[in-house]
Amino acid sequence: MGLWWPGKHGNHGGNIQVITAPDGWPLWTSEVRPGREHDTTALRRHTEVLPALAA
Repeated sequence: MGLWWPGKHGNHGGNIQVITAPDGWPLWTSEVRPGREHDTTALRRHTEVLPALAA
């Protein structure tokens, strides 16, 4: 059916990863990825943010 059709909810969807400050303010947002893509896979596409997560 395609990468943008996750199948779970019967709608097209996207996957956006967001890193927020403790108060909820967004510090970083990814580009939209296909909704069928797992969260971990989507995050691995953005290697520039991984060192910040390890700190």
